Amino acid sequence: MLHKTQGHLVYALDDAYIHMAMAKNGALHGIWGVTRHGFTSSTSSPLWTLLLLITYVVFGVSEVSPFVLNVLFSTAAVVVSYLVISKQMASRLGVFAACLLVLFLTPLPTLTFVGMEHVLHAVLTLSFVYLSARVLSSDPGVPRNSLPLLAFLAPLLVATRYEGAFVVFVVCILLILKKRGLLAGAIGTAALLPVVAYGIWSLSQGWYFLPNSLLLKTPAPDLTIRGIFNAILGSRLWTHASTFPDVVCLLIAALLLLLCYPRRKAGWDATKYALAIFVGAAVLHLESIENVVWFYRYEAYLVLLGTVVIAAAAGHPCPGKAAWRISWKALPRYAAVALLVTHLAGPLVLRAIKSLRVTPQATKNLFDQQYQMGLFLNTYYRNKPVAVNDIGAVAFLADARLLDLFGLGSMAPARLKRQHLYGSQHLDSLAREEGVVVAVVPPGWYSNRKWREVGLWRIANNVVNVDSTVSICAVDSSAVEELVENLRAFADQLPKDVKQLGAYTER
Repeated sequence: MLHKTQGHLVYALDDAYIHMAMAKNGALHGIWGVTRHGFTSSTSSPLWTLLLLITYVVFGVSEVSPFVLNVLFSTAAVVVSYLVISKQMASRLGVFAACLLVLFLTPLPTLTFVGMEHVLHAVLTLSFVYLSARVLSSDPGVPRNSLPLLAFLAPLLVATRYEGAFVVFVVCILLILKKRGLLAGAIGTAALLPVVAYGIWSLSQGWYFLPNSLLLKTPAPDLTIRGIFNAILGSRLWTHASTFPDVVCLLIAALLLLLCYPRRKAGWDATKYALAIFVGAAVLHLESIENVVWFYRYEAYLVLLGTVVIAAAAGHPCPGKAAWRISWKALPRYAAVALLVTHLAGPLVLRAIKSLRVTPQATKNLFDQQYQMGLFLNTYYRNKPVAVNDIGAVAFLADARLLDLFGLGSMAPARLKRQHLYGSQHLDSLAREEGVVVAVVPPGWYSNRKWREVGLWRIANNVVNVDSTVSICAVDSSAVEELVENLRAFADQLPKDVKQLGAYTER
């Protein structure tokens, strides 16, 4: 990765820089926003942004901080997985193999270079699920402080990613079925506290109750009769199942283990409850989450949780030392099991291999496009109004007055989307009201004949960006000449394999 990015530590997704920009402005200017010019509700992971902010206050603003935090949390993920699996699996080799699968399948290396909250979310999910499973099973070895710890983990889980509420909801339902409604109420209330607190703060600043990243990226529920009927039949579940085959394979494996798990007279043990929680959370995820796979991150917590609970359940009845005796009569059964395991593991293994292969190229894509946009705007348009579609790296690197046309960092475009008035004419009027001089956007996304396209930057082998090309436009004709001169001056600083096109390249 460092070789591809000329020695720069660059993350695989532009969204990582949104958190970094908000943390930077919080640490340096006391502003919770993607720029220092005002509040923005641009993060659906307030806890991760707050952790970065604290890191920047203590150690200074650095691009390395998300990487270091994710290395620590990835290590914690392997340690917690080991502690859970080793209690059920006697074979040390089996435990070692299971921990390697956790690292490889999640996949922790890729998520570390994504630079976001997903590893922390996975660790908190696994910890919360297994503590909940032990409480549900009335495990005599459960620590006395487990109930306060559950009430402490629940809000942390939801504050890290809002879909943490799926897991909390399933646990609360199981507690109610166990006639422990008071505890379920306490955990559910605690989980809602960060959502309500952040929502009230956001409303007081003139933004929506929920973060813009949730409102704009997740489709609104269809509350028509047909929509409700489809939801009951699980139409979204089956549609999303084809998008997340890895989660579906883990779900099938967990259901098979749940059905075949040995019965106890005393009721379910912690492992069986963990399997049930995973199944419930996976179904809610497939039913509710957006139908988009964006660099292995949305489903990462389920992949880690599913891998651990399946390994623990599969290892539960295994003896400490394998006899390594083959029953020839049982060969057809062995073959059937091997075929089933291979079929279920296939999508997970392919996903993991692909993640390792594309991660370095994804960081190069970010370096060649969004990172260069940030450097360019910071050099020539510092403290000037500019419009962009990808706001992360630009916000972190450039001290400009940014109009986020997508709506994550600017409220006006978000309102236009919510009011179904989003179009080139409205955006042009908005840009002129804000005094925008330059717009850097994907070509064709915001078709506007009034904006003069001066240049194009095209990257090679795009695996992660929404478009391989960005268009640099002058919003007003009076800014064309200056923009041409600035692009020509910056041309030599661009990576050599970024293809430059447009009027400014013609001499």
